[in-house]
Amino acid sequence: VLGSQARREQFLAADQDAAMVISEAFGDVPPEQVADYFQRLATRLAALQGEAGVPDCPHGVVPGNPAWRMTLPQWRADVASMLRAPDAPGVLRCSMLADARGVDDGWDLVVRLRALLADMVRGAPLMLRYMAREAVRFAPPLGMFGALVVERATTGKSDGQGGSAGSRKPDGRMAGALDLKRGGLFPLMHGVRTLTLDAGATAHDTAGRIARLRAAGVLSATRAADLGEAMDHLLGLRARAQAAALRAGAVPDDRVRPDDLSGLEREQLKQCFKIVADFQDMLRRRYSLHLMT
Repeated sequence: VLGSQARREQFLAADQDAAMVISEAFGDVPPEQVADYFQRLATRLAALQGEAGVPDCPHGVVPGNPAWRMTLPQWRADVASMLRAPDAPGVLRCSMLADARGVDDGWDLVVRLRALLADMVRGAPLMLRYMAREAVRFAPPLGMFGALVVERATTGKSDGQGGSAGSRKPDGRMAGALDLKRGGLFPLMHGVRTLTLDAGATAHDTAGRIARLRAAGVLSATRAADLGEAMDHLLGLRARAQAAALRAGAVPDDRVRPDDLSGLEREQLKQCFKIVADFQDMLRRRYSLHLMT
């Protein structure tokens, strides 16, 4: 599994991102027969998830997509191709693979995939810079004097960028709300993921990664504590907002309305966003992002 499910940070509004790593040890079975078997298995898995009410990723990050169902040598070649010429799809793909966690992996194939990814990315500083740039792409929703900035009553459709924190544009129903993922959780989690790959750490979840980065001296004790507390607060607000949406018969998402929060909660939210903004400044300096166009 990939993404928030792999990090065990999944919430009510998430779909299922998954991939399949296949052993190259086919024995006497013809490769085409092996490929056909795993295609049918992926189709069956998707059907079972659908019956359980769990949707597939709408952007095709599923084992039923051949691009996410390969043998380990094929994955190795795929990673090498991504690192040779980093682009937006490659950054997304590399980020998702960095979170990969094996569900049924008797041959440690996912562990081996993560290990080769980590080794190869550390030798590709350009990919790390591209990943860091993605973490600073969205600014926290704070105004000039630190006020919370909410969405306006405009309409728009998805920009079609799979897996992006900014793929949804505001509409009239979201006026007065702000996106906790786009302006807070995504830059925090993705920035920590990038630093973890750079440092060669192995933790899956964001809290564990923060702890490893602190132990390695990449994050100061103060910054690590601030990031951990900010993440906990943002996740808590999102969980409460999603539960309230379900109770009201609405579709849960990543937004919260500041008017629904107490004064103390709004001040805490502002502080969380300031911590994220400061973390983004650190990433800009560390990876010299001002030199990238």
